[in-house]
Amino acid sequence: MEGLYEINNNIFFVIGNHELRNKKGHEFISALEKIGVTVLDNENISLVANEDRINIVGLSFFASMEDYKLALEGVKEDNFTLLLSHSPNRPLDYISGVEDLILAGHTHGGQVRLPLIGAIVAPGQGLFPKYDKGTFEIGTTILYIDSGLGNSLYPIRLFNRVQISNITIRPIGEK
Repeated sequence: MEGLYEINNNIFFVIGNHELRNKKGHEFISALEKIGVTVLDNENISLVANEDRINIVGLSFFASMEDYKLALEGVKEDNFTLLLSHSPNRPLDYISGVEDLILAGHTHGGQVRLPLIGAIVAPGQGLFPKYDKGTFEIGTTILYIDSGLGNSLYPIRLFNRVQISNITIRPIGEK
């Protein structure tokens, strides 16, 4: 993280199940904050990129509907709104349409995938999940789920390579 922070000090982190269940999770989060990483725990910030304002909303893993509402408090709907969530499951239950883009992980892309069928199982969604990996349109919101670098319960991956995504967001009409 220190190396990434040297390249760009706009690094945002949302809390997931592994941080919450690990006895050293709080130490890990504190270390991220000490480096300069912005931990968004059911809250938001606004930043300026070029001349555009962007809302970045962070939703914690066990966020309730009340936490979601708190996280959106003060968000200006005229700005592009990016919602970061460790898991796609919570935001899918709560989204209001103010979110332009939701970035999530947690599913590991299904970890084991079959050609033409997709994921066999994903955490929180069970067998043959609908929202496992890739891009999904939900109303006016785009949900993107990255399969990430890690594994879930078992250290295997089949037909599902590890992934780091590079996403560029541009204003409408700009190439």
